[in-house]
Amino acid sequence: MKSILTLTRLNLRLKRGYLLGWIIPILAIALVFPWAYYEYYPELSLRQPMLEGLSSNMGTRALYGLIDAPGTVGQMTTWEGAMWTGLLGSIMVVLLVVDLHRRREYTGLAELQRSTGIRPLAPWAAATLTGLLAAAVIGAGSTLILWGLLSYIDELTTEGAVAYGLTIFLAITGSMLVAQAALLFVNDGATLGRTALLTVAISYIVRIVADTEEIEWLNWITPLGWRELIGAYTEDDFGRAGILALACLAGIVLIGLAESRREYGTGFLPQRSTSRRTRNIRGPIHLRWILTKGSLIAWVFVVAIASAFLLSLSGDMVDLMGRSDSSGQIFRDLLGGSEALEAFIAYIAQMVAIMIGAAGIQQITTYRGEERARTVDLQRSTGMRRWVPLATAALVATLSVILLTAIMHGAGAIGLATQESTISDDYTSLAQASWSMLAPSIFFVGAAVAIVGCVPRATPWAWAPLAISAVVTLLGEILQLPEWAIDLSPLGHPVTPSDGEWGIAVGLTVAGLALIAIGLYGAQRREIR
Repeated sequence: MKSILTLTRLNLRLKRGYLLGWIIPILAIALVFPWAYYEYYPELSLRQPMLEGLSSNMGTRALYGLIDAPGTVGQMTTWEGAMWTGLLGSIMVVLLVVDLHRRREYTGLAELQRSTGIRPLAPWAAATLTGLLAAAVIGAGSTLILWGLLSYIDELTTEGAVAYGLTIFLAITGSMLVAQAALLFVNDGATLGRTALLTVAISYIVRIVADTEEIEWLNWITPLGWRELIGAYTEDDFGRAGILALACLAGIVLIGLAESRREYGTGFLPQRSTSRRTRNIRGPIHLRWILTKGSLIAWVFVVAIASAFLLSLSGDMVDLMGRSDSSGQIFRDLLGGSEALEAFIAYIAQMVAIMIGAAGIQQITTYRGEERARTVDLQRSTGMRRWVPLATAALVATLSVILLTAIMHGAGAIGLATQESTISDDYTSLAQASWSMLAPSIFFVGAAVAIVGCVPRATPWAWAPLAISAVVTLLGEILQLPEWAIDLSPLGHPVTPSDGEWGIAVGLTVAGLALIAIGLYGAQRREIR
């Protein structure tokens, strides 16, 4: 136990920047959403038309799930806020645990740890405990925030706040355990992160089926559906929460037993034959492509599915926005457009652009990991100029966001084609909105390259521009942020036939390329560390 606690403290110290960068924005959700709903509809009676519209709309049910009557602030927060918190928290923790446990087996760090004489199961136990602590901080923090709002919003309750926090903690913990169970069968170290994220995506899809088809038992098998079972601010079912907690405890025990029997550096499935044709590396760009293509393929699937699915909801969402002033006002304000379908298409383009920006930034931060692992030293030892390895990463990242933007456009067109009400002008709106969102993606890549090239110790902050821009763009109207703050967001300027200017997109692209140049200059002037 002492070695587990020591490793856990080390994990928390090493990942403190990562944890703070995720947890603070996630906790802000518990503060933002209650105030937003209370500001829009301070009286319960005013929410009834909106509740009717949301309950019958298939689009919102697919995105956020079912909403409970009578639509108190707590219920509305659970409906939307708990969905975002559970999803983002799950992504955070599964990536954290992968990095702290299985990935270290493939980089050699786990071998170094085990050489000190600790038990073989200690690294897994420490990684799991670190994930549990992160989930507990998010759950407890959400409870405290909602409890602190009791004196300001009388529709909130102490029991609901506790149930909300338990829901978040269990959803994140369950997602972590599902990912760990799947990783037991993975042999390839390059696919660990993709496999873990795939389990979260599948869990979300199962939740969508459960809510849209009203198949309640499906929610028992997906951690992201446990929100419906506990029913914070409605049923506050602590009995079901206890059952789910016992299921998580049993999952920890079973996975621990399986880990104790898993061979180091492998999974339970037989390894594929390694006999392949000889691979010839044709320069640094080809090498970067080989290192990147696995994760890029995963992002292609994510962007394609998200674009097609979200835009296939266009008919339902437009009906909701136009149904009545009460039921559609919050979404009209959220989308910020006069033309309902144009505004919705632009909004989806912004959402998918967040994923595309994340894909580009990930490639640059991954390169920084290679610097720290000293593999970039091997490239530079051949006489390569200092800036070339980062330049190849920047080039491939830029080409990747261009490819993913094309995927968003094509898959989105397929989603629009599923709606009978779609006309040719809608495809024009999609094309303009999609390609105008390429500019902020290039800007985010440029910012990441500048940070890694000039201030490599600040690499975790490469995610900050994307995170801040996403919050301001997606929630700025609802939070009633100043117009100048919304305008400063790179994601806040989609172009549609009736709105927007291409000049801003051109300016963001130029700024992104300039930041890439600054980063390469910094890489030329500094040593790897």
